[in-house]
Amino acid sequence: MELPLIPTYNFQTLIAGSHNRFAHAAAMAVVENPGVIYNPLLVFGSPGTGKTHFVNSISYGLSASIGQGNIFVTDGIKFSKGVELALKDGGAERLEQMFAKVKVLIIDDVHLLMISEANKKYISKWLNDFVAQNKQVVVTSVFPPKARSGLEDAVGFQFTQGWMVDLKMPAAQAYKAILAQL
Repeated sequence: MELPLIPTYNFQTLIAGSHNRFAHAAAMAVVENPGVIYNPLLVFGSPGTGKTHFVNSISYGLSASIGQGNIFVTDGIKFSKGVELALKDGGAERLEQMFAKVKVLIIDDVHLLMISEANKKYISKWLNDFVAQNKQVVVTSVFPPKARSGLEDAVGFQFTQGWMVDLKMPAAQAYKAILAQL
């Protein structure tokens, strides 16, 4: 279920500008004080605006202070299907133990969660427990907050209860700099 991190996607390679200034500030606040403010942090924007770069940057930033073993990074598809497969194999208790130890849950492309009757109870519980216990949740989506109300109802969790930041397409000059850096 866990996604491998991309070593070149970190804060050192993230080009901050008017297109992502608020997201960058929110991400840095999460790294400095996970679970305290901006919880959950929702980063949304069109494909190609840097959501996955932010996910990796936050994870690498947090790993320096809390250790990579305390951070679980996944995406909507892997998370929902992984939970479902674990439940079929009798692994619910193992997942419960793992998520009890994790301090940060990061879900890239949360809009791709596939909620079923089998996995809904667990996904809802873990997301709500994380926020209630001041454990950090970070999610990304291509859809703005209002377009996710159906998912929030299905999961039983409000992704919009924390802080939401919109990533814009960078201006042509900034986009050239980003491509050159990659």
